[in-house]
Order: sequence, then structure tokens, then C-alpha cells
Amino acid sequence: MEAAIRWSPLSTPDQARFLLADVAGNALTLYETRSLNRQGIQYKPIARREKVNNFTAFDWSRTDDSLVALGLSSGNAELYRFDDSASSDPVALFNIKTQRRCNTIAFNTQNLLAVGLDRVRHDNCLTVYDIESNEAYSRLCVSEAVTSIRFFPHHPQQMLAAVSRQTIRLYDLRDSSTSTAGLGNCGITKLVNNIAIDPLDENYFASGGSTGDPSVTVWDKRYLSRSNSAAGADATNNGAVLDLRPATDNSQTTSVWSIRYSGQKRGRFCVLSSTGEVKLYDTAQHKVHSKLRPASVNYYGGNPWNQPHYVSRTHSLREPETGTRKDRGANRIIAFDWVSLDDQDRQAIIALHPNRDIDLIYAPNPNHVDITGRGDLSICNKGLSIFEPKDQYPCVAQEVRALRKASDSGSPSQDEQYPSKAPNPMSGPSQLDHRNLKSLNGSKTATAARTEEWLDDSVTKAPEILRNDRVVDLLALANVPRRRCQEGYLFDPRRNIEIVAEDPALIKLWSTIKRFEDLARDGGMASDTLDLSFLGVSNIWEGKLGNGPNRVTSASNALPETFEDVVRKVLERHSLPDYVGVRTEKPEQRQLCLALCGWDFSHEHTKERCDYLVKKQRYYEAVATAMFRGRKTIALEILRDLIRERTIQNIGLGALIASDSLNDEQREMCRWMEEDATDPYLRSLLIFLSSSDWIDVVHKLDADIKLSDRLGIAIKHLSDSQISTFISQTSSTLITAGNVEGVLLTGLSEKAMELFQSYIRRTSDLQTAVLATAFTNPLYVNDARWEMWKETYFMQMQSWRAFIERTKFSMQHTRRAVTRGGTKLIAPPPRQLALRCAHCQHSLAKESATHTHHPHGSSTPAKGAQPRIAGPAASAGTVCPRCGRHLPRCCLCMQWLGTPEPTRAKEVQSGEKETDVLSKFITFCATCTHGFHAHHARTWFARHAMCPVPDCRCLCGLK
Repeated sequence: MEAAIRWSPLSTPDQARFLLADVAGNALTLYETRSLNRQGIQYKPIARREKVNNFTAFDWSRTDDSLVALGLSSGNAELYRFDDSASSDPVALFNIKTQRRCNTIAFNTQNLLAVGLDRVRHDNCLTVYDIESNEAYSRLCVSEAVTSIRFFPHHPQQMLAAVSRQTIRLYDLRDSSTSTAGLGNCGITKLVNNIAIDPLDENYFASGGSTGDPSVTVWDKRYLSRSNSAAGADATNNGAVLDLRPATDNSQTTSVWSIRYSGQKRGRFCVLSSTGEVKLYDTAQHKVHSKLRPASVNYYGGNPWNQPHYVSRTHSLREPETGTRKDRGANRIIAFDWVSLDDQDRQAIIALHPNRDIDLIYAPNPNHVDITGRGDLSICNKGLSIFEPKDQYPCVAQEVRALRKASDSGSPSQDEQYPSKAPNPMSGPSQLDHRNLKSLNGSKTATAARTEEWLDDSVTKAPEILRNDRVVDLLALANVPRRRCQEGYLFDPRRNIEIVAEDPALIKLWSTIKRFEDLARDGGMASDTLDLSFLGVSNIWEGKLGNGPNRVTSASNALPETFEDVVRKVLERHSLPDYVGVRTEKPEQRQLCLALCGWDFSHEHTKERCDYLVKKQRYYEAVATAMFRGRKTIALEILRDLIRERTIQNIGLGALIASDSLNDEQREMCRWMEEDATDPYLRSLLIFLSSSDWIDVVHKLDADIKLSDRLGIAIKHLSDSQISTFISQTSSTLITAGNVEGVLLTGLSEKAMELFQSYIRRTSDLQTAVLATAFTNPLYVNDARWEMWKETYFMQMQSWRAFIERTKFSMQHTRRAVTRGGTKLIAPPPRQLALRCAHCQHSLAKESATHTHHPHGSSTPAKGAQPRIAGPAASAGTVCPRCGRHLPRCCLCMQWLGTPEPTRAKEVQSGEKETDVLSKFITFCATCTHGFHAHHARTWFARHAMCPVPDCRCLCGLK
């Protein structure tokens, strides 16, 4: 490579710098940018070092952008400074005994410099220097060539080294066993060049091939082989998670010149080839579900991808140059680095051309609008805008606009939304849609008020995206499932009804499921041989149990029962009266179906229901409910009271209801009143009065009448054949439309899966579908779709960081999936977290599955198991029970983790009760991996956000 370019990691919007290392010209030039925009980059040189010694490797300090290290062709290393006071001579020189080529050189963030050299016998080829003392800090790799070195940004004592052109090793400089020639964890590969570490997830790094091999491998350092010899390493489990072969165009002899991670988007890196091609890769990962059914055969070729890591997007930022070297133009790229342009997270690379011109190349913008599970929104305009709603400013602009509109127009509060007198039933619909304002409850919610105050405080504080109504509405819709999850949207129908109070369809759904659950509680829908729990009206009417594995139970002392016998026992168990109505061959099924619809059968219960509807100002629904259930006297009493109080107008409805028969003129009057009526329940009454036939009411009623009332009318007043036809037609319509109100017909049986599949396709509300169908999956329904829906919902909760909510889901669902015989259908989930030794990677748990217990009480290690360490320290839990190494120290009290704290022991001895259970545990930061006693961490992070370890800049307290 004839030149290289690096962007300063210490650059700020006011002072952005980059370094040009001209290998062919033996010069270093430091530039400062004047402007960065889509039109290009303007820059000027501010320092230059010419005629430096021939160098074959260089690196720029991460903590001091005036310090550059050069690895010379002789193997020595030199340090140069770009300070105004510094001369052009090197400020430090690190000599070696036997001269050979320096292949790689790297800084860490703690003033250490690693130098990797070509192989020579009986000499170290990897030396780590302390640049403050100019002395060797560690010497490694005897007689082994080192081709690439990288330190981990947040773990400066750990580094990766490509050794002997066949191994990538992980070294920890704090480990005395690797300070000589000891080997660290390693991966066997021939791709040992241009190691690059993802700074946003240091578990992953990439490496490239040698000359003529344009391949790149992505590694996971946690799974590098832990063998003590390269030959004994397990090549099938060496930490490689992705192989890109080739990573760039390979139509001609090509090599990988550079690999750079973006540092702004996790898993994104670019690869530069020797032909000038710059190719961008976005990698991602997902959970592999081994329990799901295998994918169907792809007749067009290819195999299903069953690995957790994959490439989600690729893009060629520059196409490869073709032809001979003389024919290649000046636009070819010979070096690049990532640039952070501004606070909008726009990404670009700074590219160097053979004539030393420099320009910017922007990462591609998506050609669509996309919303992630975390609420991130990307919009393709002239540029890429990414907005991530923060917790302190949730996106509830829809509520804010409603509040502003209400305050500007003087709209009444929730208590005043409904007038003291009902509107004229013949008039048009109300101009104010109260359902849209239901979440306001007459006062500002805390979230809406906080957001409104934030927006009103200064319009300039709000991002431009918030002032776009359509975008805000889109974000609000994307945040609905997350908000519901955080509010406890789970398996309590009562609580769920409160959470979805703004959605009438979901209110009806959870009201239906609540009735199913109430009837099924304590075996209320089961007998000794059959279980009818959570079956719908269609199943009960047709006498179909479905294909559920646990619908039929085997009781040794129970005689086989018919479906009708079980229904009769259910009616007796719930003290439901005998059916009274038209002649039928299925009186028991009719009565149970009416109970599923929520109908009350006694005069008192019907009166209570109607009084509740009157209190809710649903006047004509109360009158119609009494008529539907055959309680004409209650309907007349309600009409009389409402007319006397002048709550509704007297349109002669009471006289029409009281009459045993109507003449033709009265029927005609009912018809024209029906045409002008706007209240659906009033229309239903007028339809019946005009025809005296309930079948007209059933077929003419629109969707504004609840399905439970329409079904109840059909079951109460129609013949058996008419009911069957109505149920069949209505079920098909609701399933096709994905109307969740149809759960009353389908129940939560197999047919419900078809309904919810249509519902998901129509609304994308996977959350509700999973929660509703979880009542019967896998207890009564065995459908592979539900398992896939659940796993997808789990991934959504993972992206929301709703770990506690996900755990509650698993626990409550496991308790529900138990047969009447006590058999658990869901195995307990495996442990999600485990503490492992940082050296041998085995569990730190005291109990071990590797021991075999004999009947006489003795215990011997299982075949192939590693012996456990004995002694007081192992029993106390302060050392690894297998390799004997100490646990880390608490970063605050400096005691070994696992050691009882003396002050805590004194408190317990003095009689004080230990109330803080968390104080018995240890905790680690998942980012910087520093450990603490849990109660020490709680005390520290209650006042601080940054990690207490010196030189660690991790904001543990904000994660």
C-alpha cells in the first residue's frame, strides 16, 4: 500500500483533523478541515514531517492526536509529534536486536505501543513498549511472525495478534502466564491481515486474507478456541461467525487492503480491495429457533440459513477499476477511513486517491421509510434522517396536539363530553369523536404534559421531524406496542381492557376473553372426560372440540360422555336456568352460547345491566338490550323515566313497544323513522317493530351493533337452521376480515389462529395476537404459527429492553400451560445468565452436573469432566472451582467478589436484619465488564454515572 489516511478519533465539530501517511514519499501530513458537507471537504495542512525513515506500518494515538508511531523496515519503531514546539526528529526510538521488517504497530489507550515483526529464530516478534518509560512492557511470540495487531478500545490490556500466518490469538497483558511465550485463546485461519475491531461491540472483529485472497472473516472473540496449541484447536468451533468469500470482486487478482468498522453503527464495516473497490457490509444477528418446523424446500436452489449471524445489507461505494495499472484512472481509491460528520449520525468515508486528492463518499440512504422495534425511524429524503425517541421525551405528539386543540377551542373535559340530555336521535352524528380523546381523561397525562412543556419551551429544541404531523403519527403508532408492554399488557383481561381503552375493537376482544376465563375458572367448562374451556359459540353450537391434544381427558372411573351431557353439566355448575324461547333441538347449547355472549337471564341481572348502560348515557342500547332479552317491562320503564326526565325526546317509541300488534300505518312510520335514525340500537328496535320478525333485525344490523348482541338475538329468536347459516356466514366474514370481535364465534381454538393471522396481516398487531392465543397454546391448540409469533414478539421485547416483562410472560404462560392432570407442557427455560470464569470459561456455580452421584452418597467426577478445586477458597466461592483463579475484585471496596463484606457481617451479628437481598449478589457492567458488590454499585451509581475504575469512561449508570 503506497499511502494511508486516518481520521482523528478526537475530532470535534469545531476542530476536525485527519492524517495522511505517504509511505512512498516518506512523509506525514496532518490536516485540519474547514468544512464538511455533501458538496465535499475543504482542508488545509497544519503540520508535516518529511524525509522520515522508510516505514512499513504506522498508527495514530487514540488519546493524543499529535503523536504518531512508525514501524520501520528495519524493525525499529519511532514516535513523532506534531506539536508546534516539536522538531522534525523523532521523540522516541525503540530498537531491536535483530533487524527485520516491521509488519504492524498499534497504540492502546494507556500509553502502550505494540510492535509486530517478521519471524527470526530465538527472538520475540511481538513486543509491547511503555512509551512513557521507553521500556519493554511485555515480550511475546518467540520465533513467530506477527502480521497484524489491534488493541481493544475499552479493554486496553487485551489485544489481538495474527501469529505465524495461521493463527489469531487473544492476549491479556494482565495475565502473567502470557507475559512470556504462553498462548492465549486462538482461532485457526489463513486470513490474518488487517484485523479490525468493532468499537460498538468488541466481541466481534474482522480479518482479511493475504495477497490474491479477497476474503474476510468476522469473528466472535468469546468463542475462540481455548486449546494450548494451535494444532489442537478445534477448527469447527474457532470463533468464526461469518465467512465472506470473496468479500470484494474477484474477477481479477485481488487483495484486501483495508478493513474499517464505522464506529457509528454496530456491525457495519467497509472493505477496500487492491482494485479500488470499496464495499460496505451491514451485519446482524437473530435467534435461531431449533424447535420450529424446518423451512420448506426451495425449488429455485439454495439452502435455508440456520445461523444466527447474517449480512443484512451490502453496497459498493466504489466499483473496482478494471484493466492494467496504467489504464486505471485517478478516481481509484487507495485508502479510506470513516468520518463522523454531524449530530444526525450521517455516515461517510474520507477517501484518498493516487494523486493524493481527498473527497467524501456517503454511505447509501435507504430508499424507504423504516421503523425498528426500538422506535428508530429512518426516512429517505435528500439525506438520511434518523430519529430515536428518548425515554425522557417519549413521542406522544398525538396527545399533545389533541390537548392543544382542546385548550384552544375550549372543548369540555371528559366529564362534560356527554351532555345532560341526549341529542336528537334523528340528527346527524356528533362532530366530536370522543374515542380519540379518551386517553386524555379530562387532564393531561404525565407523558403528554411533559412533552407539551418540552415542545412549548422552545420550538428549536424539538427536532425537525417532530414538526411533521404525518411522521409523528407514524412514530406514535410504532410506539403503541412498546407502551402497552411497559404498562403490563399481559394475561389479565381486566388490566388489558384499561390499557387498550382507546381501541373499541380490542376492548370487545378482551371482554370476550374475560367471559371465557370466568366460565372456565376452577374447571367450570370441563367434566371428567371433556374440556370445553375457551371454545366459542361456533364450537358449542356445532358440538366440535377441535383437534386439541388435551380436550379429551382419560379418567379411569369415568364413563364416556356425549357433548350434550357435558354442556348440561356446565349449565348446572354455573346455575344457569333452562332455555326459554323458540322450539329447538339444542336447548342446552343455546343457553351456553347465550352465556358466552354475556347475556343475563334473570330479571334482576337484566335490570342491573340496563341501569349500567343508562348511567353510561347509552340510552337506546339499554332499551334495546331489555327487548333483545325478552324483558319488555324493563324497556318500557327505562323509556318512561328517560322521557320524564327529558333526557331523550318522546318520539312515540314507548307506545309502539307496548302495543301487541301494529297496523300498516304504524309499520310504515317505523320504516321512515328507521331511515332517519342514527343510533344503531334505535334502528334495531324500529326494524323489529316494522316487521315483527327477528331475522330481519339480524340481517339488517350493521357493525355498530356488538357481535354479542347480534349473536344473542339469533340464538334467542331464530330457528336452528337459521342460526347455523348465520354463524357459518358471519364466521367466514370475520375471519377473512381479521376482525378480532369474531373470537366470540371462533373461541381461542384452531379457527382463532386463522382469524388472528388475518388480523396481523391487516394491523401488524402481533402483540395482541400472541397474548390472546397464549391462553390456549399449547394447552388446547398445537399450531406452529403461534410458536413463531411468540418468538418474534420476544425479539420485539428484547429490542425494547423489556426483560422483566418478557420474564413475566414466560412465567405466567408456563403456569397456564398445565393439564388437568398436572402435567407441565412447557419446560422451564434455561438459565438466561451465568457467571463464568474469565480464564477457563466454566461456570462459577458450586454444584456441577459433571459429577455422578452414587446410591451410597459418594460422588465421583463424570467421565471426561475436569476435577474441581478443593479448599476453603473454593468453598467460600471466591475462586473458580475448576481452575482455582480468583474472581475479579470489587471496583469500589477492592475485596474479592464472593468475599463477605466485614461491615455487613458486623451488622448481621449485631442483630440487624438483612433486608437488601441484592447485597448478597455481585454485578457486572455488560459494556466494560467491571464487577462490583451489588449494593456498592447501587450506592455509587445513585450519585455517579461513570464507572469508578480510573481511565474507564464507560457510563455504566446510564445503561
